[in-house]
Amino acid sequence: MTKFIKKNLIHFLTKNIGLYIVCAEKDNPEPVLKKSYPKELYDHALSKKYFGYEFILESMNAIEKAVAKSLGVIESKSELNHDAIDEMAQQFNELSS
Repeated sequence: MTKFIKKNLIHFLTKNIGLYIVCAEKDNPEPVLKKSYPKELYDHALSKKYFGYEFILESMNAIEKAVAKSLGVIESKSELNHDAIDEMAQQFNELSS
């Protein structure tokens, strides 16, 4: 994904974009969000959100399950932030109106 973003950065900078992350760092996701995208793209984005995270063990392969277990995940868990998802969608819906 990083390679794709860097290759197409100039194109993205001409668009209205929103950036988001899904990660288990729910207490302070902003540094993770900033590190996930080039600074120029991060600064350009109209919206930046943390969408929460989800571990669905039944859908994971053995390596993914091992990583989840190393993080202390022993059962499926969903902490998606539907309000943040809806908020970003609303922001972009208003742009197209």
